[in-house]
Amino acid sequence: QWPEMKKHYPKAIYAGRLSPEKGIAPLLAAISLLPELKFAIVGDGPMAKQVEEFSQSHANLTFFPKRNHAEALALIQQSRIGILPSLCNEILSLFALEVFSQGKRCVVSNQESMLWFSGGAFPGILAESGNPAAIAQSIRSALELPEISAAEKSALQKKLAPERFCVELKGVVSETKL
Repeated sequence: QWPEMKKHYPKAIYAGRLSPEKGIAPLLAAISLLPELKFAIVGDGPMAKQVEEFSQSHANLTFFPKRNHAEALALIQQSRIGILPSLCNEILSLFALEVFSQGKRCVVSNQESMLWFSGGAFPGILAESGNPAAIAQSIRSALELPEISAAEKSALQKKLAPERFCVELKGVVSETKL
């Protein structure tokens, strides 16, 4: 259905805004340290030209500019892990949650706001923010772990279901009423 995706099947993917604060430069440097692995970057932003140029000189990266949400989700499904190399605190990363809801692991920066992605129910792997060698090592570590089981995937999907958030939000609202 989407020919360039079928020929690439990335091991790791980043999807989102292509900007400095999202950690794109350290991610590109990490990709250059892992020439044996296939990567995909999906997105648009001020660093799109840099990502495109990098992908032209690095056979292990395929760049998918300006894709819609469904296409990005399809690529996440074909990947083994997601990568969220953000240099800034992200209160709630939709990309990481989409990766988890598809039963995948996600390498996340060790920013204070993202630590919860690597504990409890969430199968995140921490990487030192802005450090390409540490990001590359965390990618390797994530890929060495077994794939998430069907039961774990189901539990993640239930935890991330919109209905659950609605119930919890109603609880918060009722607790805060004066």
